[in-house]
Amino acid sequence: MIKKKLIFIIFPLFIFSCSAEKNFQQELQTLISAEQSFAALSKKSGMREAFLTYLTEDAIVFRPRPENGHTAYKNSPTQPGMLQWKPVHSAISHDCDLGFNTGPWEWRPTGKEEKPTLFGHFVSLWRKDSEANWRVIFDAGVGYATPSPEHNIDTVFKEFPRAKPEPAIASAIVNLEEKFSENIASIGYAEALKRFATEKTRFYHKQDFPVIGAEVLLETIAEDERNWFFDPIASDIATSNDLGYAYGYISNAGKSEIYSYLHIYRKNAANQWHLAVDLINRIPQEKTD
Repeated sequence: MIKKKLIFIIFPLFIFSCSAEKNFQQELQTLISAEQSFAALSKKSGMREAFLTYLTEDAIVFRPRPENGHTAYKNSPTQPGMLQWKPVHSAISHDCDLGFNTGPWEWRPTGKEEKPTLFGHFVSLWRKDSEANWRVIFDAGVGYATPSPEHNIDTVFKEFPRAKPEPAIASAIVNLEEKFSENIASIGYAEALKRFATEKTRFYHKQDFPVIGAEVLLETIAEDERNWFFDPIASDIATSNDLGYAYGYISNAGKSEIYSYLHIYRKNAANQWHLAVDLINRIPQEKTD
């Protein structure tokens, strides 16, 4: 089960009033616009400058292990090529201090005039800073060879807060992860997933197109995936206690750290937590004789 020392990511509690429906609409649009501006800067000035501009100093990226994103891009040389992306699904917390975007990306090796050669999906988590500006605190993704159906979508599906806000509980997300692992141990991954995911959960597995819905995912998973255990190493939660995330490593059949993973949880209208996003990156394993 939980094997590592866990980190609760504590941010200053900047409270942003966002209670009216029209404010949710406006605030979520600012999050979407921030993502679009991030992508526009990548197109204009390159991926390195864009990420250094929008990532916080302590942002996390998967490469494929979790590492400091600002340091990773600062130490990366400027190179030709253009990374482009767009959000197609976005959500925000009740206090409008935490949100996420997800959508397709594409890569052109020598610039915008060339056809894209690689495709994929990204997930970015954003938090407001002391000046109420959205900044990226987590970024990860998966890649594949051909465009997905969502590459042709030009609209954004918006998920507004549905749960009643309440004071944040720092350990809430880690408690969910512990329950998830306990359920896997007692009833198996497939049955545990049915308890934590829904028909709307977005799964980014196997460097393939996103799978939407737990039942759909369970039709495709291999037998060894039914023995997964999630070992979180850090978590964070919105001040309104209705949106949060954890990231860490997946262990399987005695092998530790075979994947990095990100779980994003949201509360529904009944104030019940459910898994909104599940993303994994395979970690290359050293060959043994």
